[in-house]
Amino acid sequence: MDGPSIVLRKYQVSCVFCDSEKDIFSFRGKNVCRKCAAGLQLLSQSDLE
Repeated sequence: MDGPSIVLRKYQVSCVFCDSEKDIFSFRGKNVCRKCAAGLQLLSQSDLE
């Protein structure tokens, strides 16, 4: 809050990683888009090798 003003904004669901608002789903209480989820899946697979 800055000074005596209150600012209201519409709540937008977005990805915690890239701020995208497309193809969002909730994973363990966090909003994630499909593109970032796919990237995380690739990252976890490369860690196993």
